[in-house]
Amino acid sequence: MIIQQDIGKGDYIVGTETELTTEEWKHLLQGFGTYQLELQIKNKPAYRIQFSDDPGLEKLKLELKQNLQIRYVETNAKLEKKNKD
Repeated sequence: MIIQQDIGKGDYIVGTETELTTEEWKHLLQGFGTYQLELQIKNKPAYRIQFSDDPGLEKLKLELKQNLQIRYVETNAKLEKKNKD
């Protein structure tokens, strides 16, 4: 049995088709409040985004998946669990 670790509310991983610029992220995350953005994987870009106020996975997915550059949006805890298997 694997116990999912809660890395923290508002902690997400977003995969993109290509690396996005700071300006593109500002536009995508407009209205989501304060966040910290970090490129985690460069080859098939994946970014870790930590929000001060958690917008919730469904709201974040709904907004970001409108952009064709976004491959996936997941909570960081969920991806950590997958990587342990």
